[in-house]
Amino acid sequence: VGYERTEYFAEKFERHGLEMNSEPTRRRWPSPSALYALLPEQSSQNGGINYRQIEMLLPLAKRTNVTIQIVATPQQVAES
Repeated sequence: VGYERTEYFAEKFERHGLEMNSEPTRRRWPSPSALYALLPEQSSQNGGINYRQIEMLLPLAKRTNVTIQIVATPQQVAES
């Protein structure tokens, strides 16, 4: 279910360029200009490694050709 959710989420954003049928497709949100995720080892509350943030953004990053920027703390997003 999680991977299906990530694909569905990515489909709601506009793709750079044209869709496969060569016609522009209107989506709900414009393509993002930046994507951020916390370091996997710091994103879990119980001390385990959690890749959820990166896994959620991967299909969107591929679809929009935007690189995921990995940060150690949320404050680094505000600084960039």
